[in-house]
Amino acid sequence: MLINPARILIIRPSALGDVARSVGVLYSLRRAYPAAQIDWLVQDSFADVIAAHPDLSGVVPFPRASFSRWMRTGRVDRVLGFLSSLRARRYDLVLDCQGLARSGLFARATGAPVRVGHCIPE
Repeated sequence: MLINPARILIIRPSALGDVARSVGVLYSLRRAYPAAQIDWLVQDSFADVIAAHPDLSGVVPFPRASFSRWMRTGRVDRVLGFLSSLRARRYDLVLDCQGLARSGLFARATGAPVRVGHCIPE
């Protein structure tokens, strides 16, 4: 495991109550890695709720409604574009706090060397 990751991503995209209950993870990460950039992948409609947290560096909005539509209509280019944007952020450490196949896919797509949680294997 990385001793001092510079870029960290928390993945907890949906269910506002679950997002709220995961703030403790953010708090703990900030205390452990005070200089790290810590981002949170969250459903776009919840982005404003979490964005103002003082321990958070940034929000990665997940376009849930659009993503579902892209999957149904075969817009693989859009899905791949979103996944590619995750990889481009070059995270060192990713925590999948959702534990679903979709969030595991997001964690895997980052290409982070350390991924914790329900991550789709390579």
